[in-house]
This record gives sequence, structure tokens and C-alpha cells, in this order.
Amino acid sequence: MITALRDEGATVLMSTHYIEEAERLSDEVALMARGRVVERGAPADLVAKYAGASVEEYTPDADGMAALERLINGYGFTTRRTGTTLSVLRAEELPESVRDQLGTPDRRDSNLEDVFVTLTGESVE
Repeated sequence: MITALRDEGATVLMSTHYIEEAERLSDEVALMARGRVVERGAPADLVAKYAGASVEEYTPDADGMAALERLINGYGFTTRRTGTTLSVLRAEELPESVRDQLGTPDRRDSNLEDVFVTLTGESVE
């Protein structure tokens, strides 16, 4: 229904806690935390600005999570913990010399959830 209204030229103001829904349906989003807007813009623009094109997810053992996070952050890359994995944002920019130290990742496209968690430090359930 929202897509149909938007396609007809109607302005739709929507509030949601579903990041995927906001990314899929919105021309512009305002990401909020603790009652304040922390960033706003087109979802694709925010993803490009804060998360890059791709994310690589590594699964270290429990003792290795902090060490892996320090290593990757030391090269200037943003990470986020997602359960038992460590996600590396802007993975397309990782130099081969760094990538060689990390093992084999799972790769995926960056998304608005990566942006939200990076900007707010909050998790998405």
C-alpha cells in the first residue's frame, strides 16, 4: 500500500522499527536514537557513506573476537559484532595484506542496519 501511494505521488510519513522495511520503502529516512535524529538521507546514500558496498563477516573463536576486532580497527576499518561474527564494513577496501590475515569470510551487501548500528551503537532485534 505504501509503495502504491508513493507511486501515485502521495507523501507518506512512516515510523518503523523494521530497518529493512525503511530501506525498501523510503525515499528518505531519519535514523533516530534516544529521541534524536542522528542522520538522515536516502537509504542508498547513507549505506554508501557509512558502510560501503560490502560487508565481510568473520567467525573467530570466543577468545579471538576482541583480538580480531582490534586488528581490523587498527587498519582504520569499522566493525560491528553480530552474534558470533565480526562484520567488517567497507570490506571492498580491505587491502589483500590485511585480508590474508583474516581467513575466509562470508560476504554480503551492506545495508541500512549496518549504518544504524554503526551510528547509534544500538542493536537491531
